Amino acid sequence: MRRIVLFACLALAGAGCGYAPQAPATAIIGPTLIDGSGAPPVDDAVVLIEGSTIRAAGPRAVVPLPASAETVDGRGKFVVPLKFDPARRGQVIRAGSPANLMLLDRNPLADPGSVARPAAVMENGQWIR
Repeated sequence: MRRIVLFACLALAGAGCGYAPQAPATAIIGPTLIDGSGAPPVDDAVVLIEGSTIRAAGPRAVVPLPASAETVDGRGKFVVPLKFDPARRGQVIRAGSPANLMLLDRNPLADPGSVARPAAVMENGQWIR
């Protein structure tokens, strides 16, 4: 009888621990990544977003892409944090950060005014423009 009760308790306890499907992934492929940390820009980067979180960001050669990821062509663009100020550090793009970013047509380090004219904006993992 104890075995049955123990088994039932374990089964019920594990019921909430099953596999939960992950949010659909979006991969921005090929932009120059300026992560906001002060590190040098990374050419031909990938930013992988799942739900509202950045899962990975870095050189294309080292960031694994899920086969099911929706891809966004970032070639020729610059990806920066949504609240990017070239003069000081602030929000950064790194694994575990909220997916708040901008795609820019011009290098914001050479043209700081380009942050006022983003090609696309993502807030909490959703494209808002």
